[in-house]
Amino acid sequence: NKSNMRRYVAHILIWTFGVEMIGFILLIPAFHQYVKGGRAVWNAFFTSISAFCNAGFSVYDGDSLINLNKDPFILLITACLIILGGIGFLVVEDVWKGKVWRRFKLHTKVVLVVTGVLLIGGTIWIMAAEYSHALKDMNFGQKLLNAFFLSTTARTAGFANIDLNTLKGGTVWLLNFLMFVGASPSSTGGGIKTTTLFILIVSVLMLIRQKRYAVINKQMIGDAIVKRANTVLIMAILIFGISLGIMTYSDAGITQNKLAFEQVSAYSTTG
Repeated sequence: NKSNMRRYVAHILIWTFGVEMIGFILLIPAFHQYVKGGRAVWNAFFTSISAFCNAGFSVYDGDSLINLNKDPFILLITACLIILGGIGFLVVEDVWKGKVWRRFKLHTKVVLVVTGVLLIGGTIWIMAAEYSHALKDMNFGQKLLNAFFLSTTARTAGFANIDLNTLKGGTVWLLNFLMFVGASPSSTGGGIKTTTLFILIVSVLMLIRQKRYAVINKQMIGDAIVKRANTVLIMAILIFGISLGIMTYSDAGITQNKLAFEQVSAYSTTG
């Protein structure tokens, strides 16, 4: 009804402005180390909004956050803003109401688990692959921080903390996967969504076990839900394939791997 809708919209506005304001306040002293006065305030204001909205625009021209990639304060605050914007307002509201894990809805549990697995898994992969490569000039703490931030920003945020041209091919394709999955429903991010990935994994397990439906957390995941997830995946792959095929006719001399990266980045609104 209208009253519930008004309350929901009000909660979204409070959450959005509240998180962005906290991020803004925390980032002011961080940016003040590099620029002074009103410029530091503006950088903090712009970055906080850009990070929470998973927009990825930076005030530092084409360098994004590359020149600040050894500043743990800026990277961690920005990463937190990206994550809080990407988990979705439905999850935030459910966590606020439920307080404890057993009271959370299935949707909330799925989003939190899949998000955590992708963030941690991506961090470990990047850390292992780029330890002596793109991250070679950093100490262990800086390597871990930058691997975590790259895993986070690939989830449709689009900030750059490392020159992507220095990454190994396998790492680039990991970023393609993270961008393709993206954030969660009712969030500020793009991609096919974390819940869709979860349903696709469940559907594969259902097929292997020859089950018509799965029961998770006492809730049934039936054919209709699986079909919707498969439709989303098929449509995304079709768009990806057709777009990549058209882009290969470009005379710009760009490799197919880079074209694929640009296409996935655009589709998932990563930038």
